Amino acid sequence: MSGTDALPLEDLAGGPQVGIRAPVGIGKTRALAERIRDVLARDPAARVAFVVPDHRLAAEAQARLAAELGSAATVATWPGQDQPDPNVPGERMCRRPAEARAVQRVGGELSTLCGGPRVGMCPFHPDNPAGTAACGYRAQGTAARAARVVVLATANLSRAAPKALRRRETDAAGVVRELPPFDLVVLDEAFWPALLGGFGPEPVAVSLADLEPALWAGVPARGSEPAGWAAGHVQAALGALAKAVGASTPGDGLSKAALQAAGLRSPGECSTAREYVWRCKQDVAGTVGRLLQPQDDAALSQTLAPLADTNRRVLAVARLLDIAGDILAGRIGPAALRAGTRQGQPALFLRWREDIHQHWLAAPLGIVHADATMQPDIVRCWLPDLVVAPTPAAPAPHMRVVQVEDRQVGYGSLLEARNRSQDGQRAARNNTARVLRVLERMGRVFRGQGAAGGPDVLAVLPKALEDALRGKLPANVGTLHFNALRGQDAFRGAAGALIVSRPMPGVADVEDRAEVIFGREVQRLPSGVFFPKVAGARRMADGTFRGAVAHRHPDPDAEAVRWATCEAELVQAVGRVRGVRRTANNPVEVWLTTSTPLDDVAVAEAIPLREAWERWGGLDPATALLEAGVVPAGWRGRGAVLEKAGFFPGAADKGEACRDWFRRDKTAAGRLGAGLSERPGCPPVLSGDGAPGTKRTSSGKTSIKMSIEENPEVARAHPAATEGSNPGPSAALRWAAFTYRAAGSRQRDTVHVAAWHPDPRAAVEAQIGPLDLFAPAAQAPASLVCARRQRRPARAVTPASGPTPAALLPDPLLALPAPPRLLALPAPPAPAAVPALAMATAGEEPPTASPPAPARLPVRDRQVRLPDVIRAAGLDMAGLRSFMLRGEARDLERELANRGVRLELRRAAAARVWIGPAEFDAALSRVASGASDRLAA
Repeated sequence: MSGTDALPLEDLAGGPQVGIRAPVGIGKTRALAERIRDVLARDPAARVAFVVPDHRLAAEAQARLAAELGSAATVATWPGQDQPDPNVPGERMCRRPAEARAVQRVGGELSTLCGGPRVGMCPFHPDNPAGTAACGYRAQGTAARAARVVVLATANLSRAAPKALRRRETDAAGVVRELPPFDLVVLDEAFWPALLGGFGPEPVAVSLADLEPALWAGVPARGSEPAGWAAGHVQAALGALAKAVGASTPGDGLSKAALQAAGLRSPGECSTAREYVWRCKQDVAGTVGRLLQPQDDAALSQTLAPLADTNRRVLAVARLLDIAGDILAGRIGPAALRAGTRQGQPALFLRWREDIHQHWLAAPLGIVHADATMQPDIVRCWLPDLVVAPTPAAPAPHMRVVQVEDRQVGYGSLLEARNRSQDGQRAARNNTARVLRVLERMGRVFRGQGAAGGPDVLAVLPKALEDALRGKLPANVGTLHFNALRGQDAFRGAAGALIVSRPMPGVADVEDRAEVIFGREVQRLPSGVFFPKVAGARRMADGTFRGAVAHRHPDPDAEAVRWATCEAELVQAVGRVRGVRRTANNPVEVWLTTSTPLDDVAVAEAIPLREAWERWGGLDPATALLEAGVVPAGWRGRGAVLEKAGFFPGAADKGEACRDWFRRDKTAAGRLGAGLSERPGCPPVLSGDGAPGTKRTSSGKTSIKMSIEENPEVARAHPAATEGSNPGPSAALRWAAFTYRAAGSRQRDTVHVAAWHPDPRAAVEAQIGPLDLFAPAAQAPASLVCARRQRRPARAVTPASGPTPAALLPDPLLALPAPPRLLALPAPPAPAAVPALAMATAGEEPPTASPPAPARLPVRDRQVRLPDVIRAAGLDMAGLRSFMLRGEARDLERELANRGVRLELRRAAAARVWIGPAEFDAALSRVASGASDRLAA
């Protein structure tokens, strides 16, 4: 035997099949590289295939293997024809990828485009002397043949090795033998999902119209076959399939018994019919010639049109007969052929399982499969002799995992498109906004703590949510999505990770996959019934177990598929930060927003979902305002800031929505006030039970810790807050008060900006928009007082030195600080319920013409009347009474009354909100100055 003929590999049994189920991040790639080094050192002619899940990971795997192996071996990749050419930026490996796909769709070979010396060559062929640029796909063969380690994608396993990688030898008798292309095959991560077909978003279907006998009457006979023999065999087989579909209910799978009852008795009948059907396929090169010159889509479609319909039908029916034969042989279950309708016509929907080609199974040193979440029962459907090597557990003491314990947080609760009801869509929008706020906060808290050159934070999200948040996340937050996690090593140095939801597949999809993989009918749940809930256990970091609710399928094979799709992805997500390799110098925090218990992950703390949103910064608008470092006094300004943070996505008026939220949460105003008064400028950090320095309120909600000493997280999140004139972590930070007016607005408002913003105006404009006016509150011009409200000009008084009177009369709702350089009055002791209140004001003008003397509250040596302050601001008491009827004034009245504040002080606080803090303080200064002058006289 000589020439191109060679003895096949089918008779070669190959070496052992070994499985390694080691924890994620333990150093699996390094161990595999050591095994490869030993193989190459023992045999100078040995060659190793390193197979990764997809082409995207091939370059990364090549770099890592090259670094591990060093000079011991050269490492090359084998990108597919559609992949980017690593040597020519902006080009694909095949320079005509669209034409290649079109030819392959109608059953043609890539060689139809490539050509050769005898028929002519593509202008991009490397051997074409008239060519202008070499084809990357053809040129890579030279480098790959010289390499001793070749990195390939899993999709190559179902077909023969590329011709450039095959090996042959000729013995002394001149017999050519085909050698295995590789001596050792390493399968890194799960390979089997890539070998399942028909489960994508676009199902593969064969219409019953394609099974009509008339379409197959012209099957050509060969050799001594009687005329019509092949056609009759094909028609009989396809007729039996059509009969089986007619006898089934739409949605049912075709079982072995159903096929036999319809007349298909053995796999051999299907195999023979498939061979005859394949005779009808038209050769692309023989029919339309070699497509050597590039063509546009229209011209190529016209060229391929004469054979497109015929070849499409042949390819689909051949696949159908393959699947029917596998069902009859017991290799796959009934879900592989499912009756249904397509475009209103009866059809058969196809699903199948690809086998690993003998080129890979024949490796004499065997196959090593390494996967941290391997399901051995599934893998043995492809590697029946698999032996799983025991591996020890790997602790991760420097990875702290916090997990939600009471909610699964499915995709439907996050993706608006998956909800039909308005309430469901609204909830999904709100949850998406919460996720965004949590990631924004994580970006601030963990800024600069990740490894150099890598992101500080990892977010693992559903694919649709990742797309929705693209472009909105902080620059130091990187994302991955489920089902594209394996092999990703870019986040090994991240300081924090947020894992949102879990990829729970549908019940029918799991059952269908299990039948296709295991080749039997599984126990199916009733239609519309989700996976049953069972009692499970959550492994805690302290070595104990806590009760948990888990979803399980009663069929063991279906459960193996469900676990490999759900829990395995969560374990892989946690493993992206390489927790087992962390030290005390680079710990990592992982937050899991799903209650799914994981046997392979130790949880430090399990908390309810609502507490998780609160603690992680995703629920509380009051906390969001403080952490934004921009706190407007008015509802409209607050609504604008919160809209930027993703709050109230469905509200037409963000200011009203903000006001309504503060009304509903009776403690929110106090928390906001505490954030602005107790530790000005220090962003709050929510802490859970058991954390040092945690305080619990009477309502059971977690309090806000305001001390930088207690919260080094604050100093890390806002380093600018501890720099400058007040160095040191114990320095009291400041909020600066400013008066602003939004562009195009006639109303002015006060805003407090945290000290960590280097440019206060830029910080406010980033949240609220362009401004017509922005000035420190103490220096606000007199024109800020609306002309239509002025009744008479206020008497100008030169302020005296001393403590500020506004500091003696803060608004407990807003906790607004006083502007500097205003006159102070001595103050009586403050009421116990309101620690900051000390300034006393009294009296108001009664509505009658002859009012009695207004009530006065003595203040040590002098008195200040509220009506005098109102008049000094150019207003009157009637306007205040009207303001007191508004909702925000009633809220303020109720809040202060609950805290035991006296009536006259509640009215003064309302007046300060109505007039505006800056103008109220200025008016109070003028009245106080006049009182001091009168007292001196």
